[in-house]
Amino acid sequence: MQTDKLTVIPPRLHYGALINKDNHTMTVYEDGRRIGRIRVSTGLLNAANPLAATPPGVYLIGSRMKDFQMDGYHYDYPIRLHGDYLLHTVGYKTRDSVRYYTQELEDLGGAASHGCVRMDIRASEESGGLNAWWVWTHLGRDTRVIVIGGE
Repeated sequence: MQTDKLTVIPPRLHYGALINKDNHTMTVYEDGRRIGRIRVSTGLLNAANPLAATPPGVYLIGSRMKDFQMDGYHYDYPIRLHGDYLLHTVGYKTRDSVRYYTQELEDLGGAASHGCVRMDIRASEESGGLNAWWVWTHLGRDTRVIVIGGE
């Protein structure tokens, strides 16, 4: 095996995150201290989509991407986690230029996505003031994210 072609990418250590698929939360750490916990939805595995489960593992955050649409919903702040798996906001639909997040906000705290991690858009005292926008602006490329739990 040719190991001389491998590249070692050291993780950024200032921030880190732990996504727990059992309680559908993303806990964010700064310099090893817990600073907040965001409600999320992770992948819903089913017969129609057998690759929908968010895979457990240790990842380094990749590139930021443009917002996108899927299944009639619009998603903001997408960040590549691993392969086709992303971190992004819960989706919304628009009517008369108003964003309606109702359905996907109700899905937070459970398995609901096609494999991506959908993050809450609301910052609250419970979340430590963190939300999807905060993750987008603070967790840089190569920040370590650990995904645990689930099937």
